Amino acid sequence: MSVYQPPSFVPDDAEATERVIRDYPFATLVTARAPEPQISHVPLLFHASPEPNGMLIGHMARANPHWRQFADGPTVALFHAPHAYVSPSWYAEPEKAVPTWNYAVVHVHGRVELVSNPAAPRRGACSSRAVSSKRCSTRSWPFGW
Repeated sequence: MSVYQPPSFVPDDAEATERVIRDYPFATLVTARAPEPQISHVPLLFHASPEPNGMLIGHMARANPHWRQFADGPTVALFHAPHAYVSPSWYAEPEKAVPTWNYAVVHVHGRVELVSNPAAPRRGACSSRAVSSKRCSTRSWPFGW
């Protein structure tokens, strides 16, 4: 999978990338497969280790068929930060500007490693903590990169 990326927008700041992932952890997961990609929306938590790229930890319901496709190939996690329309009228010379959209996104490519832990807390205990603090014990999540 690829995305158009103008050279001036190629990220060169790993801390800014991590900040988007930490501040906006609700990701869109996409796993390419025939006849169509599997897509799910899940909160993912970033852990800086193992080096050099870290790891994402998340949870997916067993009833969701997406998790069965993880072995088929790579998965992309899309993190979306705030975005907004930019009007030409905002510039000093609006007649020389064009309308555009300002946004920040992070695409993380990788393979998902399924983890099954029957001793993990149930009924969304970890999800609740993730929503309130954006932190959670990794032992409570059944998959990760």
